[in-house]
Amino acid sequence: MGKLKNLYQNSFKEKVLYRYILFFLLTIILLETYSLFAIGYYQKYTFYDNSFDEYIVVFFIYTILFFVSKGEKAYIIPVLFLFTYFLIDFVSSKYNRYLDFSDLKNIPLLFDALLQSKGEVVYLVFVIPVIFVYLFFKSKLVRRYFIGFMFVIVLMIYPNNPLTNSFVKIFEHFSYMTTNFWSPKKPVLDFAKTGRLSSFVYSGILKEQRHKLAKKYTTDMQKELNNLVHKIKKHIKKRDVYLIGLESFILPNELTKLKLVYLNHDSNKTYDVVSKSSRMITSIFGGGTIQSEFEVLCGVPALQQFSAFEFTEFTGSPTNCLPRILQSLDFTPIVSNTYKPQPSFEALKTVGFKKIFFPKEYFPDLPSYITNKAKAKDEYAISDDDFFTQNLNYIENNFIKQNKTVFNYLFSVWGHAFHDMDSTAHPKAIEVKNKDKLSISESSIRALNQSYYRIKALQKFFDNIKKKDPDALVIAFADHRAVLDNAFSYKRYGLKSDVFHNYIVIMDKGKYIRYKKPFPLYAVPDIILDRLSDGWYCKHFSCKIDSNPEDKRKFLTQYYKIMANGMKKYVEDFTKIDGKCIRFNKIYFYNTSELLFDGFSYKENGFRWSDKKKSQIAFNIKSYIKNKDIYLLIRLGTLGKQDISIYLNGHKIFDKILCTNDTTLRLSIKKGWLDLKNTNKLKFILPNAHLPGNGDKRVLALKFKSLKFQ
Repeated sequence: MGKLKNLYQNSFKEKVLYRYILFFLLTIILLETYSLFAIGYYQKYTFYDNSFDEYIVVFFIYTILFFVSKGEKAYIIPVLFLFTYFLIDFVSSKYNRYLDFSDLKNIPLLFDALLQSKGEVVYLVFVIPVIFVYLFFKSKLVRRYFIGFMFVIVLMIYPNNPLTNSFVKIFEHFSYMTTNFWSPKKPVLDFAKTGRLSSFVYSGILKEQRHKLAKKYTTDMQKELNNLVHKIKKHIKKRDVYLIGLESFILPNELTKLKLVYLNHDSNKTYDVVSKSSRMITSIFGGGTIQSEFEVLCGVPALQQFSAFEFTEFTGSPTNCLPRILQSLDFTPIVSNTYKPQPSFEALKTVGFKKIFFPKEYFPDLPSYITNKAKAKDEYAISDDDFFTQNLNYIENNFIKQNKTVFNYLFSVWGHAFHDMDSTAHPKAIEVKNKDKLSISESSIRALNQSYYRIKALQKFFDNIKKKDPDALVIAFADHRAVLDNAFSYKRYGLKSDVFHNYIVIMDKGKYIRYKKPFPLYAVPDIILDRLSDGWYCKHFSCKIDSNPEDKRKFLTQYYKIMANGMKKYVEDFTKIDGKCIRFNKIYFYNTSELLFDGFSYKENGFRWSDKKKSQIAFNIKSYIKNKDIYLLIRLGTLGKQDISIYLNGHKIFDKILCTNDTTLRLSIKKGWLDLKNTNKLKFILPNAHLPGNGDKRVLALKFKSLKFQ
């Protein structure tokens, strides 16, 4: 019996080893076969052509998955690899860039955009997760595979361990480098030739490791800002600045192979706003809008050194971007957007915006002049014409008539894919006669028609600004070209210029300004400061207007400074309340200067939300009436049911579950708990804080309204 048992165990082991080798070879064959026919960013090289690093990563992941599944149904593993390769190719082609695992952090950011997508993307967002959840609870094997994947991902998330450090060394030895990217002088990683998975892992690890490197670039940003403002302030002539971003903006007439018929007998060529535009160069094509916003607001290229999107790393900690610079020059920086926060409120706060406006239908508690009430039924957002009209009415009443100077940054997302148009609000204006011959999709035809209406709206906006605010500096830019049918559509439709070249319109004091050479989008802050100083700024500072867009790394130090300071943990400066004290029996509201809020969001209509799971309020108090009981009255509301603990200088004064829109807590305070010499801190612990589910990226729990000691 014992011999039979040993024979069985040995044959089982041999069988497992046989299956291990067999299915690994099958994995290699499938990946090689797929690579021969793949399209997209990695199509140039097959699996066989990839570097040694790709084999290491595939072998490592395969081994983990095989042994956590105990070799059971091992044919699933090569299928999973095949699906992963396809998914990387599909998403990289869709968003027109190489990917790494830092992109996983941005799935929530892209979720709203994906909801508007059609066809196969919907399956990726909804159907695949539903199938996975079903199989996860149905199959023990699926749960084993999930554990294996989680183990691999954990190694990626925590990059400073011996295994990943060894991988980085091996990778850098065997990887392929190229100089054909945006750094002709310094070689960069050749993603395609090195391999899909290995590049995906390595690039993500490197970005995580750079967060530690960034610390040495943290500087005294206020001191640097003060020095800059001291040098340029007397040369800056204050006048309103309008900076307009247009999502996926294109010009129909530049697609020379399309036979366009204007049904309204009204060609785009008749508009000054188009004919007198300049060319600028974006870092992106077809997606990644907030990369362009980062460049145009912060004045450095979006180098993606820390994540796929720079703005997602910002915490609210100040850094010296254009809005903060202009605020120090006595401009009021405001931002308006026709959709939900992308970038986040924290990012907008980091770059220096003081007033933030989104449609009030999305955020009813946030004061806003923007309304969606005229949004066409079948369209993504309010039209450019509606948005520009609402914006100029607000600027006229709150700045022009009151003789205040504004930096007015507005971004319209009406052009977002897939260019849905309402036939009643915006009837078809352009027909493509040779659409069947060139196989142009209905989505692309809608994009052309949408651009027709956008150009008309932009011309009207520029003309109205010229009348109402004649001294203003006005700049309108496209974040990137619309993707149309795919990344190769523009060449097929007759585009003569590079897909990364796009249009920018500059009007200064009612006159259109044209630049002969294309310039990078991140030169816009320099252009604004130069125009405001009548040419003085670029004579005394190094402007990027003439820089070579191919050599972005020369701005790496400036980029690191902006990122390092914007990524710091946001901590309020408690010295702001030095000399300010609260008194007994007086109510202090959410917007008072005697209270300093840390971990709270911006002021809204009657309150401010806590943001994240810990928040605190700091204040000074000098005296209280002796021999009297002390009570703290806090008026607040909650986002649904919330478990709330409140501490005063480390002493717990409240610990209960609340679900209320408006209530006043009366909390007993013992003598000695209040510090009459130092700053007092009222801390809120909010473990149930969560996203509100309306596109707002803040983690909310309670809204603070007022407090009073009595």
